[in-house]
Amino acid sequence: MTTEVNFERNGIVIEPMARPRSLDDADAAGLHGLIALERECALTDFGYTDLVHTARERFAELAHEEYSRIDRLLAWDGDLVVGRASIGRSLVDDTDRARAHVAVLPDRRRQGIGSALFVALTEFCRRNGRSVLVSDSDHPAGTACGRRDVRAKSGVGEIPDDAAARFALARGFVLEQVERYSVLPMPADARLVARLEAEAIGRANAPHDYRLVTWTDRCPDEWVDDLAWLSTRMSTDAPSAGIEAVEESWDAARVRDNESTLRQQRRTALVCAAEHVPSGRLVGFTEIVVPDHDETIAFQNDTLVLAEHRGRKLGQFVKTGNLRRLAAARPAVRRVHTWNAAENSYMLSVNVALGFTTAGWCAQWQKRMNAIS
Repeated sequence: MTTEVNFERNGIVIEPMARPRSLDDADAAGLHGLIALERECALTDFGYTDLVHTARERFAELAHEEYSRIDRLLAWDGDLVVGRASIGRSLVDDTDRARAHVAVLPDRRRQGIGSALFVALTEFCRRNGRSVLVSDSDHPAGTACGRRDVRAKSGVGEIPDDAAARFALARGFVLEQVERYSVLPMPADARLVARLEAEAIGRANAPHDYRLVTWTDRCPDEWVDDLAWLSTRMSTDAPSAGIEAVEESWDAARVRDNESTLRQQRRTALVCAAEHVPSGRLVGFTEIVVPDHDETIAFQNDTLVLAEHRGRKLGQFVKTGNLRRLAAARPAVRRVHTWNAAENSYMLSVNVALGFTTAGWCAQWQKRMNAIS
């Protein structure tokens, strides 16, 4: 699709980002401009760039589009990328929905660029048969509020009435869920982690009823089908408030494709799973990912315990076990970032006990296509 929007007063042009053959290709200018924009936005919002992907990481995504795809529209002012819209789509499961996001350089905001990008991404979604838009916005702790706070439709969690919230509300989005964004300073308190792990071991009756299974990067063949099932359940069992949970169908091939993407992104994945000893099946897992380009940061990604095995502190069991592994394998890590639904009180309580502190909130917005004008 080709979409161009011209502003008479400043000549801004919006067009699809080229998909380069390599990072050195002439067509990679848009990709590098995208990363520069995202870094500038992160520095303004949070004061650091920990959450920004590198050009190599974004480029690796382009080679793995069997299950999902991300398209980007760039707003150019001459040879400078001043804004971007991203549209993420599942190609195999949730084919009615798109995950959309708009970002504009801080010093170019309130000039109509974000509004133009939203119009362009809306048209893109229409042409590609998407009837629901889901979006997110970041709200760092300490963000200045406007007239009021905005509470999630579910009644759990709120965000400041800031510029990002007002942008979404003005375009008919509904705040469905609020996620707490937290950071754990590293190294973690080893004695605290050991105490919490011992507590979980006692509750789980380990190693008689449950035991830990760990791996780095590649899931052992004997566990890959179990991991695929846990990933499928992650898509429906994780709290989603008013955003409809659509089951993702995971199998061994999809697990291997995800591992290949991480490998090409040069990201190391530390996985810690809980095996139910009597059945010999994995019933829970957690994953920490460390980008090779910056050995000081890590991301606490998915954590799930199957509903039928909850109430035994298995979430605490796998998370404390994986933090021990992280400290040993990557001692240079200084910050672990994570996000949890505001209604996920158990996981939030585990994180608080481990020493995570609130760094902000991530709003999850939703809009039905028939409400888009």
